Amino acid sequence: LRLCLMLRDSIFLLLATHYLFTTGLAMASPTSVAVIGSGAAGLASCRAFAKLFSSAGLRLDVFESGDNVGGVWDYKGDPQKPMYKGLRTNLPKELMGFREFAFRADVDDDSYVAHRTVQSYLEDYAEVFELKNYIRFNTAVKRLSFVEDELEVARSDPLKYPRLRVEYANTDGTTKSEVYDHVVVANGHYSAPSIPLQLQELHDEFKGTCMHSIAYDNPLDRGHDDRQLYVGKTVLCVGGRASGSDIAREISAVAKKVYVSDSSTGPAENNVESCAKTAGLGPDQASIFLEDGSTLKDVDVVIFCTGYDYNFPFLDGSNCEVSFSTGERRVGPLYQQLFHAANPTLSFIGLPHSVVPFPLFEFQAEAVAKAAMEKFKGALPPRDERMRAAKEQFDSGGPPGRDRVVDTHYLGDYQWDYCRDMAKIGGVYNDAVESYISTNEQIYNLAGSERKSCPLGGVDVYRRTRFVRDGESWQKVKVPAAK
Repeated sequence: LRLCLMLRDSIFLLLATHYLFTTGLAMASPTSVAVIGSGAAGLASCRAFAKLFSSAGLRLDVFESGDNVGGVWDYKGDPQKPMYKGLRTNLPKELMGFREFAFRADVDDDSYVAHRTVQSYLEDYAEVFELKNYIRFNTAVKRLSFVEDELEVARSDPLKYPRLRVEYANTDGTTKSEVYDHVVVANGHYSAPSIPLQLQELHDEFKGTCMHSIAYDNPLDRGHDDRQLYVGKTVLCVGGRASGSDIAREISAVAKKVYVSDSSTGPAENNVESCAKTAGLGPDQASIFLEDGSTLKDVDVVIFCTGYDYNFPFLDGSNCEVSFSTGERRVGPLYQQLFHAANPTLSFIGLPHSVVPFPLFEFQAEAVAKAAMEKFKGALPPRDERMRAAKEQFDSGGPPGRDRVVDTHYLGDYQWDYCRDMAKIGGVYNDAVESYISTNEQIYNLAGSERKSCPLGGVDVYRRTRFVRDGESWQKVKVPAAK
C-alpha cells in the first residue's frame, strides 16, 4: 500500500509540474537560480539576484570550481591562469569598482593597483554582501542543458521558457544534478589561449621556444630544462595590446631585444622595437615573416599575446545549441550579447571586451535579474525579434569600423550606450546612473589617452597618475616624480 501511495504521489507531482510549465506557471516563487563562476562577473550576478529577490523568495547557488572567489584575480602563480606576478591594472581603481561598492581609497594610494588589491576588493565585496553564503566551492559544473521535455514545449510556444539542468562534481568526486529556473554563465574568458589560425604553424613548428602569454609569470621564468627563458634572448611578442605591451616592458629588463608585432603599435624605446603584424613561419622554421615583407631572423622566443577563446566545456554536445567555435571569439545566438535569444532563462555575463569590466558586469547582472523577475514580459522583445537581432549581431563583425569576426563582442566607445541599455532593462536607469556612466567615460578617455602616449619599452608613466573621485566629481591629482 505504501509503495502504491508513493507511486501515486510521484505521478501526481510529475503531472503537476508538466501542467504548471505548459500553462506558464512553472516559474512561481521561490525562483531558483544557478550562477557558474565566482569571479567578478559571478559575484555581480549573485549580488543582483540576492538583492532583487530578497523579499520574493530565492534559491540561489553559485558553482565555483576553485576554493576562493575572485576568478582570474586570485593569483597563485598557476601557469594555466593568465594572471602574472607583476601585473598592475591598466585602468584606475576609481573607474573599476562596482557602482554600489567603490574601491577603498585608504587601501592603496595608487590608482593603478596590483592584482592582490583587486582580489582583496572582490573578497571584501563578497564579505560585505554575504555572498559566500550562496557559493559552493570546489564544485565544478560538468554539463548544462535545458530540461528536454520543457525545451520541446518551448520550441513550439515562444512564451514558454524551459528550465535548465546543472550537472556538477562534488569534492568527493560524485556527480549530481539539479534543475533551475535560470542559469547565469559567468565563468570568465581567460582560460582557453587563442592562437590565430594563420599562425598555427609558427606556434607548432618554430625551432625556438614558443608559448602563449598565459604561461608567462615574470622575467626570470624558467623552461622545462630549468633554463631562464628570456635572459639575454631575443623575444617576439605577437600582439601589442594590454598583455603584449606589459610583458614586453617587463622582459626588456633582462632580454637582449624585444620585438612587439602588431598592426597599430606606437613608438618604442630602449631595446624594444615595434614591427608589423606577424605573417608566418619561414621555410627554415627559424625565421619569421612579417606582413610588410620584412623578416625576423634572430628570434629565440615567441610569446603569443593574442588573447583567449570563449570556452564553455559544459556546453559541448548540449541541447542549449550555443555556438563558440575556436578561433572565432564569438558566442551565439545571444540577444544584446547577454541573453540566449531563443530561451533567455540562460544568460552569459561578461562576454563584451575592450570595456571597463566590473561596472558592465553589474549592469548586465541587474538586467538579467530584473528580466527574470518579470518573467521576461516587457523586459525583452518577442522571440523572433530577439533571434533576428542575435543573428545580425553574430554576423556583424563587431560595431562599425571593426568588421572582424573576432571583434563580434568588441565594444570600446560603444560600451557607454550599452551600459545605458542594460540599466534600462534592469530598471535602474535614472539621473544618478547617467552621471555615473558619464563620469566613467570621462575618466576612461583620459586614462586611455595617457596610456597610449607611453612608448613601448619605456617607463609606464601613465600608471603614476592618481585620480580622486567622490561620487560623480573627480580630478586628476599631481603626478609624483619618478623615484
